Amino acid sequence: MVRCKGNVQAWPPYSGSVPVSARGCRRMLQREAGCSDCAADLPTDPPVQEGRRLDAFFLTLTNQVHRAPSMTLSSTVAGSRPAPPKSILRIDIQALRAIAVLLVILDHLVLIQKLPGHPLGGFIGVDVFFVISGFLITQHLAKEVASTGSVSFRDFYRRRLRRILPMALLVIATTLVASWLVFWPWQTASSALDGLWAALFVSNIAFALRGVDYFAADHVSVFQHYWSLSVEEQFYLVWPVLIAAAALGGTRGKVLQRRLFWIALFVGCASLIWACLETRSSPASAYFSTLSRGFQFAIGAIVALTTPRLASLGHSLRPWLSGFGLAMIIASVWLVDPSTGFPGPMGLLPALGAGLFIAAGTGTTRQIAFWPLRTRPMTYLGDISYSLYLWHWPVIVFLSALIPRDIVVVPAALALTGVLSIISYRFVEQGVLRSKWLLPAVRTQPAEGAFHRQPQGRDTFLRNAGVMISAIVLVGATIAAGDAAVRRMSSSRVASTPAGTLQLQPQPISALKYVEEIQGLIATSDVKSDWSGLKPAISDISAYGTELTKECWTGQRDEPRSCVRGNPQAPHTIVVLGDSIAMNAAFSVNAFVRQNPEWKMIVYAKLGCAFANIDQPAPDGSPYHECTAFRKWALAKIREDKPDIVWTTSAIPSRTSSSSEAQLEDMWRHGVEDSLSQLSAVPRILIVAPPPAGQDLVFCSRPFNRPSDCSGSVSGRWLHINAASRDAAASAGRTYIDTGLWYCNRNGYCPAVIGDYIVRRDERHLTYEYGEFLAPLVKSWVEATPDDR
Repeated sequence: MVRCKGNVQAWPPYSGSVPVSARGCRRMLQREAGCSDCAADLPTDPPVQEGRRLDAFFLTLTNQVHRAPSMTLSSTVAGSRPAPPKSILRIDIQALRAIAVLLVILDHLVLIQKLPGHPLGGFIGVDVFFVISGFLITQHLAKEVASTGSVSFRDFYRRRLRRILPMALLVIATTLVASWLVFWPWQTASSALDGLWAALFVSNIAFALRGVDYFAADHVSVFQHYWSLSVEEQFYLVWPVLIAAAALGGTRGKVLQRRLFWIALFVGCASLIWACLETRSSPASAYFSTLSRGFQFAIGAIVALTTPRLASLGHSLRPWLSGFGLAMIIASVWLVDPSTGFPGPMGLLPALGAGLFIAAGTGTTRQIAFWPLRTRPMTYLGDISYSLYLWHWPVIVFLSALIPRDIVVVPAALALTGVLSIISYRFVEQGVLRSKWLLPAVRTQPAEGAFHRQPQGRDTFLRNAGVMISAIVLVGATIAAGDAAVRRMSSSRVASTPAGTLQLQPQPISALKYVEEIQGLIATSDVKSDWSGLKPAISDISAYGTELTKECWTGQRDEPRSCVRGNPQAPHTIVVLGDSIAMNAAFSVNAFVRQNPEWKMIVYAKLGCAFANIDQPAPDGSPYHECTAFRKWALAKIREDKPDIVWTTSAIPSRTSSSSEAQLEDMWRHGVEDSLSQLSAVPRILIVAPPPAGQDLVFCSRPFNRPSDCSGSVSGRWLHINAASRDAAASAGRTYIDTGLWYCNRNGYCPAVIGDYIVRRDERHLTYEYGEFLAPLVKSWVEATPDDR
C-alpha cells in the first residue's frame, strides 16, 4: 500500500502534478481505495509552509488533477489502436496560459499602455499561446507515434473539433445576435461575413487579403481576434502530416526523435526567415500569416522533442531557467511594438521566453513555477483561458459601443468577460468533453491504475466562480478608481490652463464670416436627436472611393502619379500636396476650381506620406522608402509646374516608443522647414492644419444614440504639432492656416455633425460632402490679399 510520509509528497499516479501535503495525499488514497477509515495508520501533517498549504488546499478544493485543456479527453476511444499515453496538466503551463491571456485582454483594454514607459507590446500574449500549442500538440503526437507507430488523423481531428469548435461557434453566434441588436444593418452584414471566415478558420487569410492592419484603430472587426485561432488550426492541418511522414517505415525510438527534431528545426528556421522578409515587405500581412508564425510553434515543438535531454537538467538550474524565460516575456511587453519588426525578428523574444519557461518544467515531476503562479486562482485562469480569449474582444467592442465612458467600460468588460468565461468553461467546454459527441459508441474500460479527471462538483464550481468574480470585481474597481484619479488630475490641470481652447487667427474677411457661420451651426449641433437626414447618409459613412480619389490617389506601393482637375488651360494653378489628409483637402479645392474656371488643380497625394521631410514608417509599419521617393518626385514636379499656390496639409504624426513629444515636435518643425526650402520659387505656399481627430462613426454611431454622443475634442498633440508648423511657416515667410474653428468651437469641442453634414468618415478623414461644404473657405484664402487680413 502506498503511504504518505513526510512533509510534502508527490503523488505517484499524478506524475507532474503539484506536490501535496500528507493530508491531501491521504484523501487521495481514501478516494482511490474507496474507504473512509483507512487514514488511521497514516501520519498527521507536520507544519507546512503557508504557500504549500494553500496549494494543497486548492488542489483538495478542486478534487481533481487538471489536464491540459487542449489535450483533455473524456474517455479512451476504442479501436484496434492502443491509446497514446495521457498527458497530465502542468501547473506552469496553465500559469503561462493565464499570463498570455491577461496580457492580451489588458492590451485590448489599453491598460498595458498605462504602465510606466507606456509599453505597446501586450499583444505578444498570442505568441506565447502559439509556443504552448506547438509544445502540447507535438508532445501528444510524438507519444502517439512512439506507442502506435503512426498518427490517427481521425482521432486527432475529432479531439480538435471537440475542444475548439463548440466554444468558437457559441461566441460567433452570440456575437452576431449582439451585432444585430446593437449595430446598423450594414455593419451586421459585414460582421456576419467575418463570422463566416472565423467559423471556417480562415480569418487571418481574409484579413490579410483585405489589407487589414491589426494595430490600426479604425474599422476593427468584432471577430478580429479569431485570426490567431485560424493560424493554430492551419498549423494543425500541416504538422500532424509531417510527423506521420517522419514515422513512415516503422521508424521508432531515437531515430524518429532525431528526425522529428530536425524537421521542427527546419520548419522553424524557414518560417523565421520568411517572417523577417515578409515583415520588411508587408508587416500588416505578416502579422496574420501562418507561414510567418510557424517558427513560434516550432519552438514549442523543439522543447517537446528534447524532453529526454531536458530530464538531465539539474533541479537547481530549473528555477533560474524558468525565471529567465518569464523575464523575457515580460521584457517583450516593453521592447516590442508594431514598429520594431514584428513578427520577424522581434517575435523571437517572447517565443524564446515561453520556450525556456516550458523547458524548465519539462522532463521532471517537480513543479518549477514560482509560488504565485502555482496558486489555484492563477491556474484556474489558465483553465478558462480559451473562453476568456474568445469572449473578451466582443465584450469590449459592444460595451464600448453602449457605454460612452471608458472608466465604466474597463471594470464592466473585465467582470462580464470573467462571468461569461466561467459559465462557458463549466457548461460548454467541460460539458462537451464529458459528452459522447464525436466519440465512437463503443469505448474501452480505463486501464487498471489509470487516473481520470473527476468532474467538478457544484460546490467546487461555485467556489472557483466566487473567487474569480471577486478577483475580477476587485481588479476592475481598483483600475476604475485609479483611472478616475488620473482623470481628475488631468481635468484639474486642463481647467487651470486654456491649452485646449482655439484662437481666431487673422484671416480674410470673407473667411471670417464663413467661420462664424460654422460656429453658429456648431452651437446648435447637439439639438439633433438621431442620424436621419444627414449628408452623407450614415449607411454610406465608410464609402471613400470617389472618382477624385480613384484618379488622383497614390497608394502605399503604387508608382508616383498626379492628376489635373478643372480647366487644363486655366491660367492659374493650385497644387494640393501631402498624404490622405491632403486628398481630403482636394475635395474642397476641387469644388473651388469647378466654380472658378480660371483655376486648375494638380494633386500630389500619397498614403501616409507627409509634406514634411521626415523619416516615417509606412502605414503597415515597414520602412517607407516609397514615401521618400514620392516626396522627392513631387517636389521636383511642382518646381516644373510653377504653380501660383501650393496648398499642403498632412496628418498629425504618431509618436513611436523611441521618441518623446518634444522630439516629435522638433522633428516635424525641421521637416516642414526643409520641404519649404525646396519650394522657394513658388509665390504662395499655404500650410494648412489638419482636422482635429474625432470619433470613428463606424463604431460610435448606433441606431439608438445621438450625434452628440460621438463628439470629440482638440488634443494637446494637435495643438503642439500645429504650433511647430506655424513656427516653420513663419520662419520661411509662408502662410499658416489654423483650421481648428472649421471643425470645432473655441472651447475645443468638435461635433460629429455640423449643420446637415457628417464631418468625418473615420477618426481623421473628412467626408466628401463636408469637404465640398468648406469650398468657400478655400476661395477666401486663395483670393486673399494682405489687405484682407
